Amino acid sequence: MKELDIESVMPALAKAVDATAAQMHAVHGRYWESRLDVCKTVLTITAAVLVGTVSFSSSLIGPGKEGLVFPSVLFISWALFVLSGMASLYAMWHLYKLNSNYVLLTNNQPAIQSELDRVGPKESEAELKAELNRIVVELTNRTLSPLKVSDQHSHYSLSVQLMTFGAALVCFFGFGVAQIL
Repeated sequence: MKELDIESVMPALAKAVDATAAQMHAVHGRYWESRLDVCKTVLTITAAVLVGTVSFSSSLIGPGKEGLVFPSVLFISWALFVLSGMASLYAMWHLYKLNSNYVLLTNNQPAIQSELDRVGPKESEAELKAELNRIVVELTNRTLSPLKVSDQHSHYSLSVQLMTFGAALVCFFGFGVAQIL
């Protein structure tokens, strides 16, 4: 009968967790960081346009501004800019969750420890290794499966952010052109 030596297994598992997190960051990290950069850039531009136009809105709309052409287009552009900003914040929240994969894996070590404590003696070393692999793979997949959802949510919300930002710019510039003509 073969028994599991947890004291020798846990350091190897910690090393495997570090390697898994490093590999995830190497494969996906640059992509997640570029998404975050796009979100921050578009959010900054969105905030600047909103603050600038709202600050000077009394010059554009209000009493005595009856000659204003299509003011509703300005309000639509503001609404689209706000939606773009909200989509950006939603994407950034999920990108934050994606970048916390190392913490998720590290925090899962007590669960792995408790699962290993339950492993009884096995007939062979191969059977013991198979049980160990099953535990690690199962708990790692359970820990990392929410990241797939966050990856999808950040991807789609970034798409929504860019589409609403583009539509807001078209409306905003359309409003500006209508005022000039």
